[in-house]
Amino acid sequence: MGLKTVRRLAAKILRVGENRIRFDPSTLAKAGEALTHDDVRGLIATGAITKVRVKGVSRIRAKLRAAQRKLGRQRGHGKRKGTANARNNSKDAWMAKVRSQRRYLFGMQKAGKLDKAVGRKIYSMIKGGAFKGISAIEIYLKNNNLLR
Repeated sequence: MGLKTVRRLAAKILRVGENRIRFDPSTLAKAGEALTHDDVRGLIATGAITKVRVKGVSRIRAKLRAAQRKLGRQRGHGKRKGTANARNNSKDAWMAKVRSQRRYLFGMQKAGKLDKAVGRKIYSMIKGGAFKGISAIEIYLKNNNLLR
């Protein structure tokens, strides 16, 4: 059998394209004599036929750039492509803030630390954006003696 056919059979067995099949130059005659799938499998087992590894794209440059960005480099005006809102969505930030504050408020109500009227008032204030975060709610409740 010719080397072309052996290459085709080896590609089928190794489940790669024909271009990724390599013959060991010292065993080319033996490869040319192979007649069956089993013969080709034997040549693969002995190392007379090998498959070439795929070359990937190196990620090292991307990793180095990411490390620099973590330190705050490479984030200037020239590197920006989206609007400020596209890069860091203000609505998503708002939702995260409000949800965490509401979670805290409901926890306080469940624990019995707030009465219903105070809970509704704080809920409205959260909706109005009165508090920067959970700690601001805690300070407000302590300063106004609203805790039970």
